[in-house]
Amino acid sequence: MRRQIESFGFTLLELMIVAVILAIIAGFYSPAYQQKIAEAKRPDANVGLKNLQRAQEVFRTSCSQYATTISSTESSCDPVKGYNLLYSTLSPEENYTLTIISPTATTPTIEAGESYTLLAIPIENDKHCLSFTLNQDDNRSATHSDCWKNHSID
Repeated sequence: MRRQIESFGFTLLELMIVAVILAIIAGFYSPAYQQKIAEAKRPDANVGLKNLQRAQEVFRTSCSQYATTISSTESSCDPVKGYNLLYSTLSPEENYTLTIISPTATTPTIEAGESYTLLAIPIENDKHCLSFTLNQDDNRSATHSDCWKNHSID
């Protein structure tokens, strides 16, 4: 009678399959892959800023000045309560936080309330484009000049 030997362990083929699967998973976390993901999210910042810019223009038609803060509860045109715009602090796809940088008098002809700068900051790390800004004159800036590249917001 032959005795059958039971073996416990893995074959070389099984180990190779596991190694290939781990290599594929590791590829998703490579810096180049993460950079491509960040690049794909950048249009969301641009859309979010443009939408917030439009909301600022609407706010100004009813309040005679631009909002100085974003509020999640109420809009206010009161000098005591503040000039609060009822708006979301997240971009449409929720990849960026949106903020109004408080307007200040930058030149003698521009008074506070007549100017603003909008800021978008990525929620998840984007090492290349750390922030985007847009002001009342449609001037755009970012951490690097190519951050706005190929992301039209008109």
